[in-house]
Amino acid sequence: MSYLFRILFIFFFPAIAFANGDTPVGNGIAYFIDAMTGTTGIAFATVAIIGVGIGCLTNYVKWSTLFVVVAGIAIIFGSGIIVNGIVSYVK
Repeated sequence: MSYLFRILFIFFFPAIAFANGDTPVGNGIAYFIDAMTGTTGIAFATVAIIGVGIGCLTNYVKWSTLFVVVAGIAIIFGSGIIVNGIVSYVK
């Protein structure tokens, strides 16, 4: 009986079953991602690299920290490409 209910639910309410609808949570996540990868994110990344770079040049911060910051920024801005690659591999 449970399987029949699930199948009927998927056929009659596909937007709910597959979560393709426009929800407040989805809108909030999309706004956050757009902010992090848009001009706001680019500004924060620039300030972070400048700050850590000056800290490295004046020997207040280790050089390995600069490489970690650059790697983190690369992961943030490359996350869309990474996720698309994983999704295309799964499909």
